[in-house]
Amino acid sequence: MKSLHDPHLVTVLADLVTVTDRDAFVSLCAQGLEHMPSRQTILHTCGGPGASLAKSAADFFAGRPGRDGLEDAIRAMDAVPVVRMTIAFSPSARALSTWQKDAARALSGPCILEVTVDEAVAAGAVIDMKGTLFRSVLADEIDK
Repeated sequence: MKSLHDPHLVTVLADLVTVTDRDAFVSLCAQGLEHMPSRQTILHTCGGPGASLAKSAADFFAGRPGRDGLEDAIRAMDAVPVVRMTIAFSPSARALSTWQKDAARALSGPCILEVTVDEAVAAGAVIDMKGTLFRSVLADEIDK
């Protein structure tokens, strides 16, 4: 994948936080196989002009990647590990960013989060990192 040497794609990978972010960027790459998305479309799709992913995606597309570069980018996005979390509340963007950075450090590489909200978790979380399940839920302790 020669496009992984593209510094703009490396920046996009660093700016991914959630599965939704990844899916938005992959959608733009798929659109780019037909015709390059406009800067306005990129900014809108990736969270608005102030979002770091929007800027890095716009920089990536400004380089006018060819078909191979776009296909490589899609493959690179599909290869990013997904850390699945089930928690009792909808987290803030700041919390998501912090958790994603912590997970990336634990995995020694990029990853993205897929967060499910389940009020039955009450206090704690269920986290799946590369097939290893971490479960720390208050209800489990009460049931003992």
